Amino acid sequence: MSGLQIFSDSFIAFGAQCDVVFPGTDADQAKELLQNIKKNVSQIELAVSLSEEVAEIWQVNRAGKGEWLEVTDDLLELLHFSKNFYEMSNGALDVTIAPLMRLWEDGNEPSEKEVEEVKSRCGLDHVDIDEEQKRLMFLADGMELDFSVLEKAYILDILKQELTQIDGLSGIISFEEEVVLALGKHPGGDEWPVGIRNLEQPDEFNHVFELSNQSMVTAGTAFLNFETGELKERPIISPESGYPVEGRKTVSVKANSALMAAFIAHIWLILPENDKAIIADQLENIEIFETEYISNDVKTKHTIIEGGNDDDE
Repeated sequence: MSGLQIFSDSFIAFGAQCDVVFPGTDADQAKELLQNIKKNVSQIELAVSLSEEVAEIWQVNRAGKGEWLEVTDDLLELLHFSKNFYEMSNGALDVTIAPLMRLWEDGNEPSEKEVEEVKSRCGLDHVDIDEEQKRLMFLADGMELDFSVLEKAYILDILKQELTQIDGLSGIISFEEEVVLALGKHPGGDEWPVGIRNLEQPDEFNHVFELSNQSMVTAGTAFLNFETGELKERPIISPESGYPVEGRKTVSVKANSALMAAFIAHIWLILPENDKAIIADQLENIEIFETEYISNDVKTKHTIIEGGNDDDE
């Protein structure tokens, strides 16, 4: 690899840093690819990202009950995927859960009555979606959409479709090591190694995935703040109970589709084991690595699903 030309750059998207690396690619071509990536990302941001206050989703979330609202193709398509995931998981992935998440912000301890009231206006079954007319309508007051669980994965799947058409292209597109697309092969000739850090010992890796034209997504109730080196909590709310998932745990998933990886990573934090087993029977070519941090100990579980059958290590 001596003398290999490596292009790398970063930009902010969806409120996170996106790192782009293209080894062995001509500098002019790499810059053109980067500009195209930014263009695609910007288009999706202006539809669904809550980090952009001019985004379409802000207007959608101001709509009242019973009001039909026309939406763009990007928002409609992401809503379509969200609806499928909602039904497949019996509501464990719910992009209308923002009011519940806000209820638990900043260490709040809402009452059971407050939780039940907010739960009553969450759920994608309270959204009427007219795909033919490209419009939606909320069926309850105070509803909101929040695609933050899926939006980065959605754009990586779009980019994968385009970039894999370029012969010999290899590279990495990564949102803060949590949502990653690995294109082609590593310059050394093998798959790209993508490590899952031990959040309590960041220089150590609990697991390393091997990716080629695949994605890896990590979701968790805790994350590492790379600027401070601190382990921070991230509330994950169960739509069924209305309460945060207990414990410090992460789930990392390798899949051909970043959207599928994001879906599995999120619901694996929420669902009981018997529900996971039911969904696992519907999956193919998925690798799941679960980590739980308990009193200075680390408990892990590695599952590989091939052709609908899973093997635990």
